[in-house]
Amino acid sequence: MKRIKGISILLILSLIMLTIAACGSGGAELAREDMAGFDPETNQTIEVGGYSFEIPDYYVLNEDLSGETNTDYKIADGEALVRFAFDDKSAESKDEFKEICDDYLEGVISGVSDDAVADGKDFTCEVSGAPCSGRVELLYNEPVHTILVVIFMQRDDSAADYLPDFEEVIGSAQMIEASESENGSGSDTGLLSPEFKKTMDDYEAWFDHYCEVMKKYQENPSDIELLSEMSSLITEETTMLEQMENMDESEMNTAELAYYIEVTARIEKKLLEVADY
Repeated sequence: MKRIKGISILLILSLIMLTIAACGSGGAELAREDMAGFDPETNQTIEVGGYSFEIPDYYVLNEDLSGETNTDYKIADGEALVRFAFDDKSAESKDEFKEICDDYLEGVISGVSDDAVADGKDFTCEVSGAPCSGRVELLYNEPVHTILVVIFMQRDDSAADYLPDFEEVIGSAQMIEASESENGSGSDTGLLSPEFKKTMDDYEAWFDHYCEVMKKYQENPSDIELLSEMSSLITEETTMLEQMENMDESEMNTAELAYYIEVTARIEKKLLEVADY
């Protein structure tokens, strides 16, 4: 495992202990609605780690915990939090970033809490008896070899679910530091193009349908209609997987590569769940 530099485990723990634990004693998870406060007309724009993000206006800067390598935001007086932290020169290339991604993610999540249980980028843990859930996103700024770590955490008894807005924040990421060619033209903007996102979303939607049909068939293998559809989907599955495997990662910018890794990881997890169903 490549040694994780720059991201201080103690710094991560200070974020959790000072912001989450101080806001209550926990309790059973409540029924809650999505916050839905991500609005381009009212969002704030921030720049950190070579990226710009749009964040909802209810994200409040926590100056006490922000520093040279991290910027922290408090939500609803501590019901949730977001930390943007960057690790200087932890990967020298896009390929190296991809190689260390899983181990790096595991190291960050294990640093959040001793009892953190990871599920890909998502995790659960308890802080002072309060059940919490969270997510870690990794973005790579290739021109300056910097990994940007974005940590989200919310209490399970929070009044609203702030995760959907956090996903919008990550989706708004745009690279500021662009690499230029020797003649000064051309750059890797780091922008997730709508066309690329749609392609990956279409792949994921297809596999969602595939997994749904497979589960239904396993529950009722005598259903003739399901058998026919399943047979067709199995034939298509090989083509879909080949198309994804043939995508040229070297032609993807950093945002596209990160999204490609994210979507393919989710698809692989869904396929494994179907196999174990």
